[in-house]
Amino acid sequence: MVHLLLGKSMSRMRLVGMLLLVAMAFVGCSDWYYEAADTDYRKIREHDLKGIYPLNGRTLEGRIVVSASKKNRIFTAEKVSLVQLDSSLAEVETIKGEILKGDTVDYRMPLHDYKYPYVKIQIKGKWKFLGTKSVPLTLETICDISNVWSPNVNLMTHLEVPLVETLVADEIPFNAAKHMAAQSFTENFGFEFVKENAESVNRDAKEIVPLYSFFMVNGRSDSAFVEAVEDFRIDMADGVYDDSVSLVRYADYVVQNWLHMDSVMQKLDTNELNWELTEAIVERVYGLERCNDSVSDYSYINTKISKLKGDSLVCDERVNGSHIYRTLTPWERQFGACTRINLSKNVLGLEEDSTYYYCTHSYYGNKMWEKATWRQVVTYYLGDCYNGLLRDKDNENVYHDLKKIYGDTVYICRHNYNVWNVYGTDTLSYLLGDCDSTTLWSLNKLRDSSEYVCTLDSWRPANSTLKFLSEQRPCDKKKDGLRSFMYDSVYYVCADVKWGEKKVYTFKDTVRAYADSIAHENYLATECASVSDTVKYLLDTLEGKYYHCKKGNDGLKFYESDFFHAKDYLSEQYIKTLPKCTANNDTLELFVHPYFKKNNIVDNDIYYHCAKVGGKYQYEPLSYDHRATLVGLADVNEKYTCDAQTDSLSVVRDSIYRNYFHCEKQGGRYGFVRITEAEANSYRSYADVRTFEPCVSSDTIQYQRDAYNNFYYYYCADKGDKLEYERIHIDSLAQKLVNHNNKMDACDASVERWRANEFKLYPYENLYKVYYMACDYDDQNRFAWTLVSEEHYNLFAQMSAAKLNLPACSAEELAARGPAVEVKNGSITDPRDGRKYRVATIGKQTWMAENLDYYDTLAMPNLIDQTKCDDSGACAKGARRYSWYGAVNATKTPGHDELRSQLCTPIQGVCPVGWHIPSLLEWQELFDYTEKNKGGRDYGIGVRNASDKYYAVSEAHSADDKINSFYGVDIPYGSGSYRYAYLFYSRSYSVRCVKD
Repeated sequence: MVHLLLGKSMSRMRLVGMLLLVAMAFVGCSDWYYEAADTDYRKIREHDLKGIYPLNGRTLEGRIVVSASKKNRIFTAEKVSLVQLDSSLAEVETIKGEILKGDTVDYRMPLHDYKYPYVKIQIKGKWKFLGTKSVPLTLETICDISNVWSPNVNLMTHLEVPLVETLVADEIPFNAAKHMAAQSFTENFGFEFVKENAESVNRDAKEIVPLYSFFMVNGRSDSAFVEAVEDFRIDMADGVYDDSVSLVRYADYVVQNWLHMDSVMQKLDTNELNWELTEAIVERVYGLERCNDSVSDYSYINTKISKLKGDSLVCDERVNGSHIYRTLTPWERQFGACTRINLSKNVLGLEEDSTYYYCTHSYYGNKMWEKATWRQVVTYYLGDCYNGLLRDKDNENVYHDLKKIYGDTVYICRHNYNVWNVYGTDTLSYLLGDCDSTTLWSLNKLRDSSEYVCTLDSWRPANSTLKFLSEQRPCDKKKDGLRSFMYDSVYYVCADVKWGEKKVYTFKDTVRAYADSIAHENYLATECASVSDTVKYLLDTLEGKYYHCKKGNDGLKFYESDFFHAKDYLSEQYIKTLPKCTANNDTLELFVHPYFKKNNIVDNDIYYHCAKVGGKYQYEPLSYDHRATLVGLADVNEKYTCDAQTDSLSVVRDSIYRNYFHCEKQGGRYGFVRITEAEANSYRSYADVRTFEPCVSSDTIQYQRDAYNNFYYYYCADKGDKLEYERIHIDSLAQKLVNHNNKMDACDASVERWRANEFKLYPYENLYKVYYMACDYDDQNRFAWTLVSEEHYNLFAQMSAAKLNLPACSAEELAARGPAVEVKNGSITDPRDGRKYRVATIGKQTWMAENLDYYDTLAMPNLIDQTKCDDSGACAKGARRYSWYGAVNATKTPGHDELRSQLCTPIQGVCPVGWHIPSLLEWQELFDYTEKNKGGRDYGIGVRNASDKYYAVSEAHSADDKINSFYGVDIPYGSGSYRYAYLFYSRSYSVRCVKD
């Protein structure tokens, strides 16, 4: 998740080039932004940035965000000033503003005309967190106020200023430089990349807290903290943080003080440090693998400048489920790591005085090992004792005692006891099992690793000779009559040996002369005695080796060979016995050479076929697939006829390998050719078409499923002078059906905005695929039937149901509302209370770009108990919420007719005169326009933020003449989409008004 760059691995220009390419994917634009949306930043040096971009009559307000705390102020803002900058970020003029004190700390700049949109906002104040005496601190941000309406000033905006200035000095456009700076912080510290500039969103406190902790660890006083912040800004001016000393110091502190890191941050009003970011920094600094459930070994710190160099770390799990590397406790250094990673079994440690310790797998601190009881020790080594272990596998009502040994004591587990009890001592046979004919010469170990071998004299301590015999393959009476081998100057053969009252066929020591005469000198000399024996190969079944009888440097004898040499040699000998390979016997006959059968050797390449190879006839070895083809050809030629009269679409299969063959003309004559299953299905499919009913003229599309090719259909295509069947993919057929529907039943944009339908096609015989279509604007902005997703289809169904059937307001009713509130300098002022709101024109609509905050129960009694804030002025700006009845200014009633008698469209509700509550259609028009014109994530009016969940819609849903639910627009902050939701009486809404 976190990508730290430790060291400057590239020059500034290489870094800028890399970030430039990244920025191209993220830089956005808006309707009012002065740079062209298609700017190619790779050719930026040819782009003119020297012009003047005036902004007239702008007021500017914003928020100062230092931490999530609202009560314990760690930064007290005292002064605010704004420095206007030109396109090279040189200072033009400075104006002063005011600090607004309330539940939040805001600032306001006076009404002003700007030659350029670039400004640097500086907040001077006092910082007090680590000590009792405050120290001076200036926080700042640098932004484009034509693109950001209410700039925030926070730690992130302050840290990125030098980097933005560096990039702009390298002639990078300002907006691109902002996004490149954000990307640099993402790559250095793993923050989630947010497309908006840092001053336009409230960063999640959990994401920024690791930076606060980083500065606090490297600056233990408030003055040192401020100095650490400034050092960080200077270091990040080139886009790469490379202060490895501070990073290592921070990592050392984290792994030693992991229990206390969360409490360090409590004054920042956050419950918990973001351990994923913090731990990723530690792992990268030390060069460790990702700490997770699969890490069980110790890790070692090899970082030279770390004060913990050479120390051990262990991967563990915290109480909230996050993973951490931490140093070992003193008892862990003695007994081993005790972590939450592996809970499958509790681990026991042992001191010299035979006191056992038990791993508690604690989430906290040093108490990870405790003294173990005797039963914990025995259960750990022997396992649990319970009835399920003792039940007979053939009769569940029968139980057997279970005995196990621990140390010098035998323990027993009995039915219904569920604990191990002392049974006594036992013999070597108990420990190792019975020594009989099934275990003869097998090797077994005691718990102390001492080894024993089962011999003809029972279990004996294993020496080198007995261990060698235990490693040998047991004697087989059918094939080991000539087997012999030697160890430590002693020769062994396989023979019958008396063991007690019976005989076993096993190893028996013998003299060398006897062994040699059996295995080598006698037998091999007899088999390789003359030149005629040179076709012989022998297989040593004991060693798995091949020997070939030939005349070599040591005379005529068996020399070591291998299987492949034997196969090739004997194949050549066999081919010499076959008839001469000519055109006359170039047939489908296959030959198999007769060697190796006595040794059960299986080889797929022992088949030969007389064929013309390289211009001459010779015997060709065949692969399995080639062999299958020839065998299949022979089979189908015997059963079927291939000539000019054969149906060109017919397909046959051989009865042996079940491969497909097709009759084709090749080289002037007809013959069967092997084809793939897919090709066979195509031939069968085209043959099947001939059985279809002929195409006839019709006002519908005629089609049938391809029975042999899934996801394909045949439809009657118009070839100009005739109709004939043409194969088509199922999705293409669906599109043709939609296009046909547009001709037969066209959509009317004025009345059918939410019309939708569905139909089915079958990719398989018994499995269908559903296609959805709706009357909507297509990618060419034409209102027509269009294929849509299931989610889109469901949305249209919701839209269709959202009807109150309200009458349109008459001219008299509209006139009675009074004069409309007009837009001036990009804003409106509500004459009812004097509040001012920014507005934006999006396409043909004009919207309020801020939430309505009107509340006067004397002028509008329907607001009583219908908002989430009272009229005391304590409601923060933009935070007022209205019930649906409050938003539309109607008396609360469930009756459909009673509600219709109070309202007409457009519904003014709580909006100023000339403005109204937007309908579903008007919201959708906003979304459609901004998405088609790349209007940005906030749809041009800033509706996507962490606090605004639902926005009011004028429609409600009724059933049986009763209002049962309302609609709302959900525009989640963490999502790239929106949705319409059914909501109930208790839901409240933010209100955005749209101009009549």
